[in-house]
Amino acid sequence: MPTKEKLPELILDYCQKLGLPAKGLAYVREVVTSPPSRKVQNGRGNVTARFASRKMRMTIQCESHTIELGFVLIQEYRQGTR
Repeated sequence: MPTKEKLPELILDYCQKLGLPAKGLAYVREVVTSPPSRKVQNGRGNVTARFASRKMRMTIQCESHTIELGFVLIQEYRQGTR
């Protein structure tokens, strides 16, 4: 199971294997090493959700209990996802 410190490296390795161009890799590197740009918040038409991920050893927050939370749950329980 990857640690929080190793996760950016694993994401960048995966993007390189996918053949992401240099500009794309630079953008991904910036995103995965930066703090969140804003806090998850309730808004008009959305609902916040928190999920305690055993796989990532942290709480995942999202602003949708349908699509975003569904994606989080799929990734948490999918066998091939680390």
